[in-house]
Amino acid sequence: MAALRPGFPLPILVAKGEQGAGKSTACRIISSLIDPRTSALRGVPREVRDLIAAARNSWLVCFDNLSRLPEDLADAACRLATGGGFGGRQLYSDHDEAIFDATRPLVFNAIPDLGTTRPDFLDRTLIVEFLSITPEVRRDEAQFWREFSERRPRFLGALLDAAVAGLRNLPQVKLDRTPRLADFALWLSGATPFVWTVLGCGTKSAADDSFRS
Repeated sequence: MAALRPGFPLPILVAKGEQGAGKSTACRIISSLIDPRTSALRGVPREVRDLIAAARNSWLVCFDNLSRLPEDLADAACRLATGGGFGGRQLYSDHDEAIFDATRPLVFNAIPDLGTTRPDFLDRTLIVEFLSITPEVRRDEAQFWREFSERRPRFLGALLDAAVAGLRNLPQVKLDRTPRLADFALWLSGATPFVWTVLGCGTKSAADDSFRS
């Protein structure tokens, strides 16, 4: 939902879990809904310049199988998620500087975690822990992606309907307390009643209660 609202700060989504838990598949699903392209998952960025290059060429930036996030990359990821500028010497020039200023949705697939305890980074993350998939419920890739492809338009339509609800409700949204990433909290609060109704929560008041809890 946050990735559907350009230009506003948003959290970094971290998919955490052991190998075989379906993290990479979940990241591919997110990419196919938000920013479909040939290469949904990227390798580990070696330096800040690699992260910025990925952000220049994609709307949603998804890195696969990260085991550690160096301090300079964690800092750059925070700036990219909440909006910030990056400067560097322009190619073939000693004096001119190239500036890249943007906000991007970031998804990190971590095994088992990113090895960073920086409070500013952790404050900007949503960590989803994936459990191992047991052999009896595991499915082959061809069948899974065929069924997903059939349902993908409905999933995307539901996300867009939730975005419409967020835009409609946003002017009336009031929070009892303002958390960090307040713009994200307001946006999600506006869209949440629709989302919970779709998930079977029922009435708007019940949806609001579920979101507060």
